Amino acid sequence: MHSDVSLRDELLAEVAAVAPTLTEHAPQSEKLGRLDEPTIEALSKTRLLRFACPRELGGDEADPLTVMEVLEAAARTDGSAGWTLGILALTSAIAGAFLPVETAQRIFATGVPPMAGMIGPKGKAEPVGGGYRVTGRWSFGSGIHHADWVIAGAFLPSQPPPAGIRMVLLPREQVVIHDNWQVAGLKASGSCDYSIENVFVPDEMTFPFMDAVLGNAVTGGGASPRTSGIRRRVPYGDRPRHCASRPGRDHRAGGREGPWIPTVAASYPPILPVCNGKGRVAARIGACAGVPGSVERLDGSTGGAGSATADASGGARGCYVHHRGGAAGNHRRLPSRRRRRALRYQPAAALLS
Repeated sequence: MHSDVSLRDELLAEVAAVAPTLTEHAPQSEKLGRLDEPTIEALSKTRLLRFACPRELGGDEADPLTVMEVLEAAARTDGSAGWTLGILALTSAIAGAFLPVETAQRIFATGVPPMAGMIGPKGKAEPVGGGYRVTGRWSFGSGIHHADWVIAGAFLPSQPPPAGIRMVLLPREQVVIHDNWQVAGLKASGSCDYSIENVFVPDEMTFPFMDAVLGNAVTGGGASPRTSGIRRRVPYGDRPRHCASRPGRDHRAGGREGPWIPTVAASYPPILPVCNGKGRVAARIGACAGVPGSVERLDGSTGGAGSATADASGGARGCYVHHRGGAAGNHRRLPSRRRRRALRYQPAAALLS
């Protein structure tokens, strides 16, 4: 078993090894509208397509910070390649962690297959004997041309969301890919629409959407008390200062644990959430540079230097980001936009400079 540090270094070395191929073939990939075969072949010869997958299924189960740093390194070489790599690797990790154990073991028996798809519920899953009849059309199927399996979110007509949302997995051959990705940026990500037309999906090839939201993994580190993989938390004393403080734990109250919530990083990848008037939402993911005493609780209340703040009614009083390397209290207020969406993303360099 690798330590997080050694695994990170090995994966970054693999990114560096394939970087010349990514760079050389980037123009051809943009012409094709997806990564070309030499690029995919180069990635397939590394561990990069399986590095996020649970160890039980043949992956490396890299911690969240390592995942973000590896994808950032790949995207620095070629944006489309980094984006596609993230989709293929993380979709496989999600499917492996939340599908029924027997299903995951069968699908991953010969290796970690690349997967793509959109978890947003854009289709309908009609319950029938032994499974569901699925119909719908989804946008932004990044990397779908290179995937062996495709995931999709669908509504159950008889149940209200979010409980009535089901994730379905089916072979790529059973979906229709629409060639409508002609864009100015990320041209080679192949983020085409795809549709499913009245396809039967067995129940064992599905899982509840809320399992993924709540982190109820059945395979990998998230399925046991040990901290790794899909539901991993970075130890507070060891985390880098660029890691955001984590919801669900009050450091001032003896380190009480709350429910598992994915780790948020303030500078990896180079975007971070900005408070814009929805105080309770911003308070739950307000970026903090690891300042001791920073608190973010699930009820939306916060405290401590460098954390987001919200009043009882949910109105924002501002979201603060600690300067890199600065002393406690050396923070900067981020812009507020009450008429915008609950979260807005801005380049970290602009916010932290």
